[in-house]
Amino acid sequence: MFNIKDLELKKIDHLGIVAGIVDSIGIVEIINNLLGSEPEEKVSAGQVVKAMILNGLSMMSQPLYMFPTFFELIACEHLIGVGVKPEYLNDDKLGRVLDKLFIKGLDTVFLAVSLNTVEIYQISLSSSHLDSTSFHVDGEYENSLPANIEITEKTPNIKEENKSKYYQISATVDENKDVIEQEMVSAGRFIIARNVLCEKELSNEKMLSEYKAQQSCERGFSFLKNPLFLADSIFLKSPERIEALAMIMGLCLLVYTLAQREIRAALKSLNYTVKNQLGKAINNPTMRWIFQCFQSVHLVTFQEKREFYNLTSEMKYILLFLPEACRNYYRYIS
Repeated sequence: MFNIKDLELKKIDHLGIVAGIVDSIGIVEIINNLLGSEPEEKVSAGQVVKAMILNGLSMMSQPLYMFPTFFELIACEHLIGVGVKPEYLNDDKLGRVLDKLFIKGLDTVFLAVSLNTVEIYQISLSSSHLDSTSFHVDGEYENSLPANIEITEKTPNIKEENKSKYYQISATVDENKDVIEQEMVSAGRFIIARNVLCEKELSNEKMLSEYKAQQSCERGFSFLKNPLFLADSIFLKSPERIEALAMIMGLCLLVYTLAQREIRAALKSLNYTVKNQLGKAINNPTMRWIFQCFQSVHLVTFQEKREFYNLTSEMKYILLFLPEACRNYYRYIS
């Protein structure tokens, strides 16, 4: 007899793609090797970091203290690991992991993940792009600077009491055609300096292409500042945890851009396309659009049998162009 209590419905959505990319570059294993384990811990540091990445890329981010509530809605064990319960991912556990990451060295952790990613996906290191940005932080700390002095009273300015004088000028404007022509000739030209003098190593076309690729780095920061990503403002107890969370945000961006890189490369190499928001066939979709395509995918469990609900043929088609580790999270389980 059917009993509604035996039916469990958990969200998967696009998080299987995120979890698959995390698995493919070994983030959980790297974090566990670097940070070690605690006696009788129910969830490892690597799994906690994976959970934070899933939350950051869920497009419905919640503060750290609401992590258990977030993971009650999704297939926690399926995405993170057998035996991982939502209540294990509380703010105390997350805070301890952030502290351990900072103590180990955030550069060390991020470099280990990055180098492993480069090796697995054969990413060229012939060039790199640098950019910087800032994030809003709320908090009051022992070493923080005093607040700005507020002006409560204002001394009247005698000069303000004097009447202003105005002058009216009449004039005509003519074009200086010679100057305009010179500006038009030089418009759109700028200098790109380089220290590679051999054109065989770096051609003009390649140099211009690399220069334009800077936009991808800048778009990454705009992605991090999206209100749907992780948090539009940061609330943590210590500057060290804020720095550790910034590293987690970097890992989120790494996972996001890597997934986007892989699906675009696969589509172009195989000469296939996917439809964009307007129904137009394209071979360079954004990962945000791909994430939206996977809305309302659920994992249904009934009498120890599990199946996916709302996993459409279009979604299965998209999964063909993503790594095997991503497809594993959407395979039917009986």
